[in-house]
Amino acid sequence: GDVPHPGPSACPPSPSRRHHNGLRHHHQHFHHQHHRVAELSEMEEATEGGMDSDWKMDKTNEKSLLGVRGLSLSWRIIYFLTNLPYWHIALRAMTAMEPRRGGVRDKGAEGGGFGDCYSAAASTAFLFAVAAFSSAFHFAQCGLGPSLGCGNPDCYSFSSVNCLKRCDVVCACLYGAYLIACRGVLRTSIPFIVPLLFLFGSIICKLRLWFRSYAILHGIWHIIGAIALSSIVIPED
Repeated sequence: GDVPHPGPSACPPSPSRRHHNGLRHHHQHFHHQHHRVAELSEMEEATEGGMDSDWKMDKTNEKSLLGVRGLSLSWRIIYFLTNLPYWHIALRAMTAMEPRRGGVRDKGAEGGGFGDCYSAAASTAFLFAVAAFSSAFHFAQCGLGPSLGCGNPDCYSFSSVNCLKRCDVVCACLYGAYLIACRGVLRTSIPFIVPLLFLFGSIICKLRLWFRSYAILHGIWHIIGAIALSSIVIPED
């Protein structure tokens, strides 16, 4: 009889075909693994990138807040002393009050145009709080210690200085809101037009890490800001 002819499937693959199939399988497996690794890498990079960006942001904030410590000791002391006008205005406001039965009276209250909600005692308390928080914040920001030469960031940590900064800003904003409510928007805001320009300029310099320019502009803000406060809260003789 006829000898059956083996079908195509019965023919053993040649060595070259086996090698080709092996290479194709290996390539598919490698491509799948590479794709999986790429997906995992992207996830890890996204996670690490987020952490890294947060870390970089924290370090940038820390550097911008504490970078003034890189200035010389004389620069830092002069910069810190620009807080003195706040204390001067607070003391002047306190001496401008006269005692009366049941409380205190502002010497300029009669016919002076003070709003019904304005209190010389409350305003003076605000002034002392602003002076205290501003002085404490900038003392720590400059890294001034008992020896007036502490340049080590461990003297005052970033978190503690940042907390003092927030207290300083909140106290100043509350006092500003109080003055606007009791003295009027125009009477309170007009004297601060120029001082606020120096404040915003100093903030820009700090963010750009120009610490000497920041110290100059922010120190000027302290001085002329205190003068603006004086024109608002100190009664005219």
